[in-house]
Amino acid sequence: MTTVTATRTIPSDPASTALLLAGPSALGFWPGVQHVDGLLSPLSAQAAIAGSARRLVVRAEPPRRTPTAYVTSFRVEAEGLPSASGELRITRHGWVGDVPTDASPDPTAAVASVRLEFSTEVDYDAAVEEAIVRGVRTFLDNVAAYASGLVGAA
Repeated sequence: MTTVTATRTIPSDPASTALLLAGPSALGFWPGVQHVDGLLSPLSAQAAIAGSARRLVVRAEPPRRTPTAYVTSFRVEAEGLPSASGELRITRHGWVGDVPTDASPDPTAAVASVRLEFSTEVDYDAAVEEAIVRGVRTFLDNVAAYASGLVGAA
């Protein structure tokens, strides 16, 4: 089994972050992924993973609201690879259960913690797994950078 988990602090409130990541525009934050078709789930895309161009199909549930988070479940089918599933969890930074992050934001600011978990039932080979780890980290970095730009513009 391959599991990748990453968490980032995002300088935006959880609801705005959930809306930002709820539609097909979220694919734009993934490095090297090009949206091909679809406005709602399923979305088709192209991506280079470990040096190979692959067709992707992403099926995502709409974000659901829990008492402490916005949660989106998704499934990814990449051509030539085992299917993967995951969960994107967005909470107000500091809620119980937050995974520690590398930033200590201003407690009065609207700040979200975003946790992305991606897993498969079958192990990917090392090159594919490393590409996915880099992709997940870059995705969260891109979301944080975008949100920082929006906060600065306000």
